[in-house]
Amino acid sequence: MFPGDNGCAYEAACNFEPWAEDDDGSCLFPALGMDCDGNSLGGDMCLGDLNESGLVETSDLLMLLSVFGEACD
Repeated sequence: MFPGDNGCAYEAACNFEPWAEDDDGSCLFPALGMDCDGNSLGGDMCLGDLNESGLVETSDLLMLLSVFGEACD
């Protein structure tokens, strides 16, 4: 490939292509709590438990809503 070509330009993606200057939407990301090879990253994960209380509850939703629409770095 050549500089300026389209490809996966996101470094966090499993199929990141360092030569890609324009992202073409082909990026593949690992599932939550997994690496690109399908291995667990460890720890007990409870999807949605943002405050790590062991429960998914209203306070988790409020945490999410408090940052809804914010731009990510």
